[in-house]
Amino acid sequence: MLLGLKIKNHRKGETILETLIAMGILLIGITMASTIMSSSIRNINSSKNRVVAVNLAKEGLEAIRNIRDTNWLKYNSQKRECWNHEPIKEKVDPCPLPPLNIVPVQTKPIEAGDYIVYKQPIDSADLSKGWKWRLEDIKKNVTEHAGSPGPGSPNQIYYNTDDGKSYIWNGTTWIDLTQLYIVDIDASVDSDGDHNYKNDADTYNHALVEEDNALGKELAVKTIFRRQIKIKYLNDNGNETTDTGANRMIIQSKVTWREGKNEFNTNLETHLADYMDRESLSN
Repeated sequence: MLLGLKIKNHRKGETILETLIAMGILLIGITMASTIMSSSIRNINSSKNRVVAVNLAKEGLEAIRNIRDTNWLKYNSQKRECWNHEPIKEKVDPCPLPPLNIVPVQTKPIEAGDYIVYKQPIDSADLSKGWKWRLEDIKKNVTEHAGSPGPGSPNQIYYNTDDGKSYIWNGTTWIDLTQLYIVDIDASVDSDGDHNYKNDADTYNHALVEEDNALGKELAVKTIFRRQIKIKYLNDNGNETTDTGANRMIIQSKVTWREGKNEFNTNLETHLADYMDRESLSN
């Protein structure tokens, strides 16, 4: 009888042990499944961010190409002189036809340097007319500082020598000029159908600029993305130059973003010439 009782108690112990082991295996399985799901979600988000970044970088290149092509169309007889002029900001002709062959200072050729390219309404009173591309030199008329300065004046720009970025004062804080926002371009239209007319993710744009009003500026939500355009020129020998009279332009579009503590970037580059049928740098 004693032996029988001992055997019976031993069997009870085995059952408890088996239960604990089974629970442990189940817990490990659940933990592994959660880890795999979390990793998959992170990978999906990372892939989505990379796709968005590549497209934003492409958009930066195409924006400069659009500026060049618009100059071709408007100044066809002078396209080799006017191909690289800044978009019109004032109501003046940026590249007058002869005999008015003096270019107004407000609309000089695009200098080699660092820019943002942003969307501006063609008509701020009628957004259905669409938008146009505008350039902003992020190092124009800047004050250099090491670290963040104190409060600034409206539209004041400073260049931070510590991180190599330019910032603009938005009234309450310094904002990186290269910051991209999701903007709702028309608060009278519910684009996503959620009955909230002021939260539609219509397009990306640089909402804070020095001079002009940007498209969707009033209803902008900060994103994780930043975009910067670098413009250079090539001379007849194919060497880099700052001469705006050169006949070929290099455009580099860089988009950066952060995922947690990690920063990522994508860089795209293209070359534009002063006219479409150019066969070499010298003709």
